[in-house]
Amino acid sequence: LEYKVLRDKTNLILDLPEYFALVLKYEDFIQLNKESVDDEDIIKIAKLISDFHKGNWLEIENEKETSLEKVLEKNVYRLADRKEYPKISKLHSKFLKNIRKLDEEYEKTLVLIHGDFGLRNIMRKDDNLVLIDFERVKYASYFLDFIKYFYQDLDNDKLKKDLFLKHYYEHSKEKVLSKELEYCLIFISALGILNYTKRVEDIEFEELGLKMLEDVGNYF
Repeated sequence: LEYKVLRDKTNLILDLPEYFALVLKYEDFIQLNKESVDDEDIIKIAKLISDFHKGNWLEIENEKETSLEKVLEKNVYRLADRKEYPKISKLHSKFLKNIRKLDEEYEKTLVLIHGDFGLRNIMRKDDNLVLIDFERVKYASYFLDFIKYFYQDLDNDKLKKDLFLKHYYEHSKEKVLSKELEYCLIFISALGILNYTKRVEDIEFEELGLKMLEDVGNYF
């Protein structure tokens, strides 16, 4: 969305009617960090992202990819030049064995996701938490919003993940994902990170993608 706005230079001009003004209000937000987040915050965060997913407040044209098989194919083949490709291809073939069932389940999980969900994009305002930074909003599986949050912000801690998911599912009324689809989405997230780090050098982020890839391999 940000890219589309910036490409069209006319969108950078605020053409306000005469006698109208745009007023920006300062908000005194406090940024969350891993060290300060407690169980109560994790529950609030689960409800916060659930409300965002349930809202479906924005319609994005030409951004809907409802086929898991096509999502996998697109993400796998753009990594053909990486040294990890043989491992990636092998894992891809394992998911393809059950792709019809996974595709059917995946389609039921599609919502408008934040796309860059994590503590750095959650702010505290008084007793409330608010989301910021919506440039990567897209139509995809709700679980894709959780993966980097789990790995980066919760350190993949099982108790914290379980607490988050318990309250997310209770609040959202979504059906609990199968483990196979969960790991398939982790696989997709790993591929996205590995593709990004082909273009942008970020060793720590690349290691995160490789850790996700390793976890998917361990699942099988």
